[in-house]
Formats: sequence, C-alpha cells, structure tokens
Amino acid sequence: MPPDPTPAPPLPTGTWRPDVHRGLQAMLDAPPTDGRPVAVFDWDDTIIEGDVSLALLRAVDAEQGTTWHDDYFALLASGGRDVAYPQITRWFAGHTAASFDALAHRHVHAALARGEVTWRPDMVALVRAMQARGWDLWIVSASPAAAVCALAAELDIAADHVLAMRLEPDPDGRLSERVVEPATYCDGKRLAVLAHVGPHPTFVAGDSRSDADMMGLAARALLVDGHDADLRAEARARGWWIQGGWRHTPAEPGVRVADG
Repeated sequence: MPPDPTPAPPLPTGTWRPDVHRGLQAMLDAPPTDGRPVAVFDWDDTIIEGDVSLALLRAVDAEQGTTWHDDYFALLASGGRDVAYPQITRWFAGHTAASFDALAHRHVHAALARGEVTWRPDMVALVRAMQARGWDLWIVSASPAAAVCALAAELDIAADHVLAMRLEPDPDGRLSERVVEPATYCDGKRLAVLAHVGPHPTFVAGDSRSDADMMGLAARALLVDGHDADLRAEARARGWWIQGGWRHTPAEPGVRVADG
C-alpha cells in the first residue's frame, strides 16, 4: 500500500485572532461531508487591502485626463450603489475584452508595485491552505472582472472562477455599456453564487454590507471587520467569525474607500 500523502501544513497563526484561527483550522481539518468544499471570497479589502477599481480609475484619470474617480463618488452620493457600482465598469465600454484586460493588468500591477493596493498576508495564507487541501475557490466582486483577474491569477484563481462586473460585447466585439447580470454587488453577489457556485458554499468571506447576502448562504462565514458597526452586530448574531485589527484603508494617504 502506498504511503499516505504528506498532510497539508497548518494555517499559519499570523495576525489572526486566536478564536478565528482555531475555528478556521478546525474547518480546514474537518473531513468533507458533501463533496469538495467550496470557498467564496470578496476581493477588495478582503483578500487585498484597498480597492482595485478605484486604483484603476485613478490611474486612468492621471493618464487620460478623465475625472472618473471623483465622478464615481459623486454618483454614489447622488444615486447610490445601483448607479455608481455598475458605472465603474461601464466607463470602459468601447474597449475590446482584450484591450480592457491589458489596460487593467498594467494599471493594477502598477498600483500593487507602489503599495496603493497590497495583499493581506493572512488571507493569502488561508487561500493557500485551502488550495493545499483541494478546496474549490471563487472570487465574487463588485469591481471590474478585468481588474480582479489581473491579481487573482497570482493566487492561481482562474478567470472563470472570478464573478465580477463584466460588459456584454456588441456584434463588432467592442464592449457595450450593458452589464452582465446579475451585477455582482449586494444581492447580486448572492445571485451570482447561486447561479455559478451552488446554494450552500462551505465558507464565504467579506468585509462590507455588499457581501452580507452571499455570506448568509454559507455554513461558515468570516467578516473582515472594518467600519460597519451594524454589520459587526449582525455577524455576532449569526455566529460569523469576525477578524478585527487589520487596516481598512488603502496604503496611499487620503484615498477614499469604496464598499463593494
């Protein structure tokens, strides 16, 4: 009989709260009860510190003279999420999928290099611990898929496992202003999980009210605690893990924070 495979290493203690680390380790060590375990992660301010969509808007504004970053916050104030969130991606209508991917890849990696967005090391370690144990990992984000995929690939998460904002192509191959439904914010995140992942993921992690609907689908959920006292109270009531103590603002001073 061949020897048993080497067991996956434990999740590093890192800067996890002790109770959260114990719970995550117990979840990782538990034998699967219903097929392959599935994890769903929000992206901005969950796996990374900062927001790739806002970093992309700032970079395009600097390069092309647009004012999309400030326009986004004006739309958020006047029209709310339903107007502002999809508009971030709609501004890139007219690109081909390939040209948008290339633009996003260039600017997002530049933002990473200058520290405008950064990895959360403990979340990266959790992703790697799950991958070592054969989990099926998905990203669900309100940011443009092109911007998320640019960095998700570094975690070996393929584009077809990134559920984020995409635009429907026109017959000529150019991206239209029509957002592929469901638009992946708030309840749209839950609908995307139901449509593409399944009704009962093993684990979901998020940081904001926009993530709460999809977090409610999971057997276990992690709130990366930032700034919403009501959401913290809801997380405690629902038995979600709460990881506090991490920074919740981008590395660049004075940059405003989205909630997607």
